[in-house]
Order: sequence, then C-alpha cells, then structure tokens
Amino acid sequence: MPQRRVGVDEPISLGGEPAPHRGAETRRQPPRGSSRIRRTAALALAVPLLLVAAPVDLATASPAPQPVEAPSAASRVPAPAVDLKLTKVKVTDANAMVHANKYLFVSTPSGVEVLQENGKTRKRVKGLPGARGMVVSPKGDRVYVAVRDAARIVAIDTRSLKVVKRFKVGPCPTQPTFAGGRLFYVREHCDVPDAAVESIDPRRGGAPVASGIPAATISDRMLLVGGGSTLVSADRTSPSLVRSYRVVGGSAVPQARHQEESLVLDLAVSPDGSTVYVPNNPAGVRALPTSTLASPTTYPTGSLPLAVAASRDGRQIAAVIDESGPDVFSFRTGSTSPTLVGSTATTTRGRPDVYTGTLTLSRDGKKVFQLRADVPAGPVYLVSARTRTA
Repeated sequence: MPQRRVGVDEPISLGGEPAPHRGAETRRQPPRGSSRIRRTAALALAVPLLLVAAPVDLATASPAPQPVEAPSAASRVPAPAVDLKLTKVKVTDANAMVHANKYLFVSTPSGVEVLQENGKTRKRVKGLPGARGMVVSPKGDRVYVAVRDAARIVAIDTRSLKVVKRFKVGPCPTQPTFAGGRLFYVREHCDVPDAAVESIDPRRGGAPVASGIPAATISDRMLLVGGGSTLVSADRTSPSLVRSYRVVGGSAVPQARHQEESLVLDLAVSPDGSTVYVPNNPAGVRALPTSTLASPTTYPTGSLPLAVAASRDGRQIAAVIDESGPDVFSFRTGSTSPTLVGSTATTTRGRPDVYTGTLTLSRDGKKVFQLRADVPAGPVYLVSARTRTA
C-alpha cells in the first residue's frame, strides 16, 4: 500500500505506524508506513472534531487536568530563535530515527540507514523489509528494530553496526519499547483478526508473552512507550485516551487513564517511567505523572505540537510544533524555560515537511536531531542543533 500525503480530513501517521487512510493524494509513492506530515496537516490538529474517536467512559477515566494558562509570546520565546542547520542526507524515506553511540539509525521501507551526526552515511543495513519503529536498549549497546514485513524484531549492535539478534515474533510488529526488563511491541491487525501487545526477552527472545492488555483497546492507531516498569499507550484519535500500566513479569497491570481533548500524535516517557510527555494543542507539551495521569506540568512550545522526545538520561525533552515561527524547542526536565528555540525555515523553498517519528536526542540531551523533507519531492534534510544543558 503506497504512502500518501496527509490531508486535512485524514488521520495522521506517526513514527512509522500508519493510520487508516481516506483518499489523499499520493507523492513519490514510498512504501506504507512513512511518517511525513505536510504543513496543512496542522489543520487536522486545530480542528480535532474532524476525527471521530471511539466512545470513552468518562466516569471511569481519571479527572481531566486543570487547564494551564498559556504564557505570553515574550515568556514563550525568551531569546531570538536560532536558525537551525539543515544538511541534505542520502535518505529517500523514513519511518523512525534514534540516536545511539554517536550514530543516527533511520528505519526505511528497505532497511536501516546509519548516519553520522553530520549527516554522512556510515552504513546501510539491508534485508530488513518494512523496518518500522525502533528503540535503544537501556545500556545503549543495541538498537531494536521492528521489521513489519518479516514478523521479526532484530537487534543491531551500536558499535559494529551489525545485526546480532533476530527474534521471531507475531505478524506485523510495530512500536517496540522497553519496560520491566522486557521488550514490548504492538502486533497490528495484519494476517490475524486481533491486534495485541506482546513482549519477549530482549536477550534470548523465546515465545512472545501476551501482555494482558485487552484487544478491544488496541488498534493500528495505538502509540506505545515504556520506561522503568511502566508502559503508556495512547490512541491517535481525537479526543485521545491515554492509559498507563505497571509491568509485572510480562503482564501489564492497568494503573491510570486520562482523556486528552486534542489529537495526540506522539508520546515520550522518562527513563524511570515516572513521567509521560504528551503533545497537547494548544497548551504545548504536558508532563503527566504516570501513576495518576493528572495534575500536569506544561512546557510552553506554542500551539500545534507534532512530536516529542526525551533524552535517555532523563534531563532534556524536545518538541516540534507546526507554526511559521520557531518550531523546535528543548527544555531541561522540570524547567519551563527553553534550552533551545530554533527555526527550520531556512531553505529557499520554505519550511520542510516533518517526519514526526524521527525527533531524537543524544543520550545526554546535548544534541537534538530530526529529519525533514522539501515539498513536493525534494531532498531529505537532517536538522541538528545543540541545546543549553548548563
């Protein structure tokens, strides 16, 4: 199924995980699963009622967090925005990107491209058809890649850049993430009638273990992230139901739930699993304790947030928004003063499209990276910047 550009009346695809599609125009015909979002997709965020959500039992959902007053423009951007560096890279399409051991790993429809931080290609890992979501191991020594078309999850050594493990899993795996010492993933609707969330031992593999998350709550629009002994999921619908789970063995025990009033396109979680970061329109990025999913702290990025990422040391978060001014932000966790206010509107053809699943930070949070692409069929750029960490 070819990838299509996202229009105003369509669900938006994220992080290599496609949303069901309704009649958009095609572009360059890359394979299914690309996460590029064009500028007009912002209207889908601004008008969330265009997407219909499944009914939610509000009586059992956790109370909605109290609204946070939006800061003034002056407080939101305390210093002039920095024009960010955009470097052309030899990537034609991207589903996800992670940073590990000073390399950028980019999953594509045919495999994984390994880039240096300056954008130069270091290696191509081929033979991974339909490579999708990726996650870095807690130690940073391996990158785990969900290979959707082969029903495998593979592990790439971050030093040798070779595939060192291949695990057979259920059909159409996506969204790999760590929690409770296990590697969880979403098994999409594909060759089987029901989707599922399952896990394997990240070192030995073995038979996948069912998480116990009810199939009725799982869909191809599901986002899944993990940290510590916690899993968090959300629906790419509007409104969106966010759920947290405590991992015991291979089981996910429900912990809290909360309804976001806007469309959620991305999630990130702190390494210890205590906090989940949720892009919220128009507030910015909300930080919610996973134990209650209530009483958020808001990082003021401006409206129309598309993507969020957290550094693996837990000290920085980054966010991308869809506005004409500054559109890339970073913050020290716990502080609402930005450590980076950047703009990507530096090409002669205007601001490039966003590959939402490619926002990533270095382990120490000192560098932020993302992939963009010119419209309608121009080159792919690597956006890179340093954050203020002192």
